[in-house]
Amino acid sequence: MAATAPLQNLAQARKTTKGVRQWALDLCGRDEEELAAGQLGEAAREWMNGRYAMAGLAVLSTLKERDWPPAQHALDTLLLLYQLGEYRRVDRLVPGCQWHLLATEGLMPPPTRELLQDLISRNVPGAEAGADVRAAS
Repeated sequence: MAATAPLQNLAQARKTTKGVRQWALDLCGRDEEELAAGQLGEAAREWMNGRYAMAGLAVLSTLKERDWPPAQHALDTLLLLYQLGEYRRVDRLVPGCQWHLLATEGLMPPPTRELLQDLISRNVPGAEAGADVRAAS
């Protein structure tokens, strides 16, 4: 897969996996600060929203491999690249997918959500109605 993927896609996936890892470490640090202060806030809410979804898995994976060896970085990048390819394949095969659901808070790490923004924003409910209103005016 790495040998056949466009270099731009591979670079984008690598950058995103680095962003996901940094987001997970930052989230854990913010959670620890809130816990130490005895005041649960935004970080605790973010962690709670994602703990059973892909965002939570990213946090667990990050904590499991604190050093993040190059082989794991490469594997994480390839897994994300594969996931992106599958989303694009499903998008071609199943018209009208509800991609906007991927924007649900806590479902995915924010860097992954940003990477999928072209799919997510494609069919946001109400976007078509808004476009119809703008076109009619």
